[in-house]
Amino acid sequence: MESGQQMTQRGVLAVDEGTTGTRAAYVTEDGSVGPISYVRLNVTSGPGGIVEQDAEEIRDRTIEMIRTAIRSAIADDVVIESLGISTPRMPSVLWDSASGRALAPAIVWQDTRYAAGVTTYGVEWNAFLVPRIGRTAGIPSPFLSAVHTVMQHP
Repeated sequence: MESGQQMTQRGVLAVDEGTTGTRAAYVTEDGSVGPISYVRLNVTSGPGGIVEQDAEEIRDRTIEMIRTAIRSAIADDVVIESLGISTPRMPSVLWDSASGRALAPAIVWQDTRYAAGVTTYGVEWNAFLVPRIGRTAGIPSPFLSAVHTVMQHP
């Protein structure tokens, strides 16, 4: 290898999908981390415990950060061989399978609009699940996106 020439390294593309922002970078086999790209995400709060995000903004900013990290990897002679993604606590999004567009805003884990009904629903939840799985499932948390779906469509 000539002086100044880099040796190709293998790497993982790491994406940290947070509630307030998206980060992406590559990590090499020796644990070195490439430049971290970051973009802020908008979070909307409303009356009654509503906390939502624009699902398409999340998707678009994530793709943007991934592309930036890949460009850095290419420039640094790093070959991306896998992908690791860290996400916030289960946001809920409904997508149109034909158009690829979000049907509604993403419901963020901090959303508590159904917190009051969760305790009551938990009793029904366990009555349904215990005979099927043989143990108590526990009262669902108002922070689980599935609760929002069930509470809207019992």
